[in-house]
Amino acid sequence: LYNMSEQERITYYCAEFFKLVDKKSYSQAYELLYSEYKENYFPTEASFTEYMKDYFPDDFSIEYTNFERLGDIYVLWISINDTLNGSRGHNFDMNVVIQENDFNDYVLSFSRNSAVEEE
Repeated sequence: LYNMSEQERITYYCAEFFKLVDKKSYSQAYELLYSEYKENYFPTEASFTEYMKDYFPDDFSIEYTNFERLGDIYVLWISINDTLNGSRGHNFDMNVVIQENDFNDYVLSFSRNSAVEEE
């Protein structure tokens, strides 16, 4: 992490979060969420787990489309692609906001309900 650029580091954090989601390690992923975001959108770990199981494809890939730094936070624009079902699957775009406190010490939040399903 120390030798990575700012953008590489933030992208790495985002990827680590989604690796946890992909592995169904929802408890660990939940711990990375920003506390006020959790309070507003996922007050319990169970609500987060249910949302992730219902909303995210069983197998997905991430494409990073934009990166910005806004003061002490970073915003990533990403596309989630359903790798099993392709264009017929649940594919959508979202933003991920990351606040880095120190190397490998960060919290994040993400935009919800921004699905763009292909028909």
